[in-house]
This record gives sequence, structure tokens and C-alpha cells, in this order.
Amino acid sequence: TGAARVSTPDAVKNYIAESSAAWSSRQLGRHTRLYAGDADIAIGQIKDDEHVTPGELEARYARAMDDTPDFALRYTRAIAGDGIAVTEWLRSQSLGGAKTAKMNPLVGCRGASVLAFADDGRVSREIRFCSFGVRGLPAASAEQQTSVRTELLFATDDDSDAIARAWLRAYDRVDTKALLALASDDFTFSADDERRGKKALESEVRSVAKTFSDATSTISMCIPTVRAIACLYDWRATWSGPLAGLKPNGKTGSVRTLA
Repeated sequence: TGAARVSTPDAVKNYIAESSAAWSSRQLGRHTRLYAGDADIAIGQIKDDEHVTPGELEARYARAMDDTPDFALRYTRAIAGDGIAVTEWLRSQSLGGAKTAKMNPLVGCRGASVLAFADDGRVSREIRFCSFGVRGLPAASAEQQTSVRTELLFATDDDSDAIARAWLRAYDRVDTKALLALASDDFTFSADDERRGKKALESEVRSVAKTFSDATSTISMCIPTVRAIACLYDWRATWSGPLAGLKPNGKTGSVRTLA
């Protein structure tokens, strides 16, 4: 008989622990070993994903670490279902490289990865997303980096993704009444966004609707837990209104995103 299947909770906990240790110790091989040899890593882009192997990604980050001594990555949360998980992470480095690190501020990237696990607990596929422009991480020693606690959330059979689906459906239809009924009074877009509350949400929805019309969200998968739901979906819309001073071209396009 073959080896027993590694449970998703065990695979996720091992991934977070080993990957965190790899980043803090700068031993990136420990991170690479968490992936199957033929694993595919897709780096999310607006048009087409960029696909790399674990070894290629390791080499890329090794070059970044050589150039920027304060390069750091920390995991903040993981939301996991059966054989799949979404990890949220923060990455930062000094702008300008090692020679000017002391004179330049830290720049950050808030990212998330969709991880599919093989039966042996290694990652067989990853889709990575990254949103630049967030504040960089404060300086921290290797010991401090590994001591940062990651919130781990695991789905159960009783959890439902109905709220997430209702949220995306209302957003597409610009149904602000339905959205506001689902939102809390202290609603926030993200930890790095200063906008707060239901009025900010309503303003954002109406602003997007003025720029993009005929919006539809097609969900690929959702991982529901009691405290949070992660959804991977394709958002399709027509550029019909001005955007940052640019005139609309009337074209319809789509982008894969994670919420």
C-alpha cells in the first residue's frame, strides 16, 4: 500500500512553518522543497499569467535578496479547504537596492497565493497575486520574523460560501442596498486602505460602475470558514467611462482576481 495522504491542515501548517523559516534564514532551498518537482507556479498578470518552476522562482528571489539585504516575507493568514489553501503574505524590500538601502524607504507588496496540495503534502500548483504600493514591513530579526503568528482558518462541512457569492453578485449589479446590508459598520477594503465604513463602500461601488459596465464575476472556487471566505474568480467588464484621466476604449476584458 502507498503512503497515507497528508491532511490539508497538516500540509498547510508545515508549509507556513517551513517557508517562514526559509525566508528568515535565507535558505530558500527549504521553501523550494515544499513543492513537487513538476509543480507549476502561475504569477497573476492582467493579461496572461507568467509560469515558472519552483527552481526558477527560487533563483529570482535569491537575486533580490543579494541586492537587498532587508528583503523579507511574512505570512499573515491561511484559509484552507480540502486539498487547497489561500495564504496571505507581506513582502518588502528597500527601494533602490543594497547600495542605497539606508537612504530609501521600504516598499511593500501585499500578496496571496492559491496553493493546491498533492497527497504527499507538497504543493502541486500555485497561483500568486501581489498588490504593490503598501507600506513596507518594519525591520525585524530572523527570530522576530519566525515568531509572528499566522492566523490559520480551516473550512468545515458546515461552512457556506453563500455570503461571498451574494456579495459579488450585488457588486456586479451595483446593488448598493444589498451590499450595505452585508457589510459591517466598520467595513474596510484592506489593512493598507484608509477608507472606512459603508459610505466608502457605496462610493467605491458607484465609482467603479461609472468606469466599467456590464460587469460579471465568475467564481472558480471559494473556501468558506467561520471568520473569512477566500474566492478566486474572473471579473469581466467593458471599459465605458474615464479612468485616471484616460478615455474609455469601449473594449471588454477580464481579469482573474482573489478576494
